[in-house]
Amino acid sequence: MSASQEPRAALVSVQDQVTINRILDTNLGETTDTESIELLMVTQQVLSRVAQYSQPVREIQQVCSHPAEIADLRNQITILPARTQPPPLVCDHIEYETRLTTLRNELEVARQTPRTAGTDEDLRRELDDMTRDAREASEEGRSLRMHLANALSLAARAAPPAPHQPEDRGQKFPDSPDFSGSDRTQLRGWIAPLRMVIRHTPSRLPDEQAKMRYAFNRLSGIALKQILPHARDNGEIGLESLPAFIQLLEAAFGDPDRVATAERNMKEIKQKNR
Repeated sequence: MSASQEPRAALVSVQDQVTINRILDTNLGETTDTESIELLMVTQQVLSRVAQYSQPVREIQQVCSHPAEIADLRNQITILPARTQPPPLVCDHIEYETRLTTLRNELEVARQTPRTAGTDEDLRRELDDMTRDAREASEEGRSLRMHLANALSLAARAAPPAPHQPEDRGQKFPDSPDFSGSDRTQLRGWIAPLRMVIRHTPSRLPDEQAKMRYAFNRLSGIALKQILPHARDNGEIGLESLPAFIQLLEAAFGDPDRVATAERNMKEIKQKNR
């Protein structure tokens, strides 16, 4: 074999390899004329360099065996996915179709089978049992209600009586008279009717403040001035209760010695009767 016919191998640089791959990936049908001309020039430059650095194959094999190893590795990489890819899954529906057909046949047979007299008798017996159970439950509920009513009745009898509330006569009961404080002897005669009105009108006077406000409205003159300092802007009386209210009036207008006064009045009555 002459030197011109001897197989030769090109030593391609990494940069030229990248250029060659880009040329191979280019779709010439989608390039413009300018891009095609540039691509042709780049191809000529790469081919020129490859031709310049090409050497006989036997010389390259004597120097280095890497190209053969690289080619073998590329071949292994190519066939590896085909070996490792699992076989496609095949779903066999024959078993499920058989079971489904069996169930359909059983359903059709059940629909076509006539009902026997024994079946109706069983249903009637079950209905009678349910009716009897419902009747027993109703009787048990009636008994429980009777026991509950008896227990409530006994509880009501054993409960203490409710506290007696005085009758609220409303507007039928007259208001107590006014007290001015000009005549001290009238204080006792004013307190008694006041307590009577308050006792018989609990709905009108439900608490101590309401009672004291009512008593405040039945005052005038110097008696009103005696309580006026305890009246607040919000309409309340600044005292604890109605007894404290009355005690304040008694301290100002009451008889300091009611026993002596009562004895003196008795003597005057006896003298008039002689």
